[in-house]
Amino acid sequence: MPRRGQGGSVLVDDSKAVDDTAADGNTIALPAGSRVGKYRTLSVLGVGGFGITYRAVDTQLDREVAIKEYLPTSMAARLPDMTVQPHSTHRAEDFRWGRDRFLAEARTLARLEHAPGIVNVHDFLEANGTAYMVMALVPGQTLETVLQREHRLTQPAIERLLYPLLDGLEKVHHAGFLHRDIKPANILVDADGGPSLIDFGAAREALQGRTHAMTAVFTPGYAAVEQMTAAPQGPWTDIYALAGTLYHCIAGTPPPSALDRLMDDKLVPAAEIGRGHYAPSLLAAIDAGLALKGGDRPQSIPQWRPFFAGIATSSRAQREGAETRLMATPLPRRRRWLWPAVAAVVLCVAGGAGAWVVVEERARTLQREKDEAAAKAKAEADAKAKEAAAAAARKAAADKARAEAAAREKAKAEAAAREQADQEARARKAAEDEVARKVAAEKARDAARPRGEAFRDCERCPEVVMVPAGTFMMGTTAAEEAREGTPPNAREVAMPHHQVTIGAPFALGKYPVTRGEFAAFVAATGHQTGTSCSVNVGGDRWQDTAGRSWRNPGYTQTDRHPVVCVSSEDARAYVAWLRRMTGKSYRLPTEAEWEYAARAGTTTARFWGDGRGEACGYANVHDLTIVSALDMPKSHHVFPCADGHVYSSPVDAFPSNPWGFNDMLGNVRQWVSDCWHTGYERAPAGGESWEEGGDCSRRVTRGGSWFSNAWVTRAATRGAYTIGVRNFTVGFRVARDN
Repeated sequence: MPRRGQGGSVLVDDSKAVDDTAADGNTIALPAGSRVGKYRTLSVLGVGGFGITYRAVDTQLDREVAIKEYLPTSMAARLPDMTVQPHSTHRAEDFRWGRDRFLAEARTLARLEHAPGIVNVHDFLEANGTAYMVMALVPGQTLETVLQREHRLTQPAIERLLYPLLDGLEKVHHAGFLHRDIKPANILVDADGGPSLIDFGAAREALQGRTHAMTAVFTPGYAAVEQMTAAPQGPWTDIYALAGTLYHCIAGTPPPSALDRLMDDKLVPAAEIGRGHYAPSLLAAIDAGLALKGGDRPQSIPQWRPFFAGIATSSRAQREGAETRLMATPLPRRRRWLWPAVAAVVLCVAGGAGAWVVVEERARTLQREKDEAAAKAKAEADAKAKEAAAAAARKAAADKARAEAAAREKAKAEAAAREQADQEARARKAAEDEVARKVAAEKARDAARPRGEAFRDCERCPEVVMVPAGTFMMGTTAAEEAREGTPPNAREVAMPHHQVTIGAPFALGKYPVTRGEFAAFVAATGHQTGTSCSVNVGGDRWQDTAGRSWRNPGYTQTDRHPVVCVSSEDARAYVAWLRRMTGKSYRLPTEAEWEYAARAGTTTARFWGDGRGEACGYANVHDLTIVSALDMPKSHHVFPCADGHVYSSPVDAFPSNPWGFNDMLGNVRQWVSDCWHTGYERAPAGGESWEEGGDCSRRVTRGGSWFSNAWVTRAATRGAYTIGVRNFTVGFRVARDN
């Protein structure tokens, strides 16, 4: 039984939903309609290297949910039976360890139910050999989508995102987890502008630290440098990513990648790019969070919060401060050297020639002092210039060394990424080869089964028997039609007699699908079959009767009786369910395949011979039993024997034909896949389903039933019904490609 836990809700970006037709065509994702505990998948919402997210429905509460499946494709693959299995025993321990981390993350998020800005989890379970996290499905759009449309956000819009994200991250960090991939694509925005942070990477990051089989996942522009190196990671790592996201909101583009900044930091500070449009405290907080070195950033959300404290008032304060600075600026001072000049003039006027000598000497002294000061200033300037040149040379050398080191690190990281990609490609190829090997082995095993041996592909699957390849004569002859007493207007529908070759072995249902097998399908899928069925009301008169259905066809049946009152569309839905459940190519048989198996190597009208008198020992037919029980007139269309059954009989009530098939003739008529044609002119000779040129609103039925005239119940006879008709004598059996 799956194991479960409890939790809350999640937003989903409807603008980026994956086309649900991928569900049936994708060999990695679960097919639409798959069961995971009490949930049934509807479509794929997203696929990544570490898991798959589905849209699903809670079958008990009848509500849609989102389900995240743990499936790291570099170390595990999905088998045809839909279970997840590690590529090798070497990968198995890491796979299980990562699965445990995934479940631990789910438990932690569940405990944070209703935390602002954080995805809410309300269930988790183990099934199919892996783990699942269940979240509520709420429409929204990613911040990435918003930025693609708006380019930049206003400050009020940023504030509506900021504070819930700070509160939620603080709780996550306090619980001992990091997000490690905060970016606009992982922030969902609801109609009120509120955020939800999604795609936590606990299991992914834990596995990266445990094995080289995992690819380092980060997003350039938002990932801190320590995520690309061996430096310690912590809350400051998520702070860098959130600061990068806020930078994108004010600049319209993400910041340069941390590796590029290591070599040549061309980041334009937020304080510069957002000046005049956003609060200075907001811009300062962004720049603090984008410090390259982890130690230069705030070390926790509580340490970062004070940077945002002035957002609400900073715009007004900035304006008032500018006015204060303008009013406080002093007027320029008068130059003090003017006063000695004035004094010299006074001395000259008042003191005559002697006074002039004093003034002249003073002037020479002042000139000498001025020259000495100029020389000293020049020497100091020369020394400073020399030191500046030396410092510039040292800085250039250091910058060159850092750039070379960063280039080496980048080349090393790129080489590691290439090697990792090669490893993943080899692992995927090995997994694909293993799946192909298993499929080939299954085909060989099926082909080698003894003739007539029945087997099942799954517990709820019907029994099937392998049919060998071969050639036979299909249809009937004029002599057989005359001997059987076929009405003239029905004699040519099974002519001309022609050769058909079945080119490859295939599997065919040993019995018609039983009522119990069909009930299991309805219970698993909720398929609706309608509430009426066509029944005979006397002679050749038929009536679509309300209240009649496969559950109550108007006569008693058990789970071992063949299901009736099913349309061609119902039969196709059943085989589609088998395909999803087993991964194998279940379908309805073609008309040629059906007749080939019904004849089972014989050439007579029926596999037991041409006579009618012995029919009751081999099949449930229109015989003296039904004529007596239902007070019907005897005629040449009745088999002259008694089989003991008035209506349908259990599928194993009569012997099988030489190839191991029961009820190929009699009991119930059976849908096949072909469209209706009024004869075999231009019919294909390869046994394929014949649709071209036919009436595809009607599909062929074969085999006759407990109610059919004697001339109908033989290998060659053909009939047809509209695809939506449900009749109390018509059922079906399945086929499967090998």
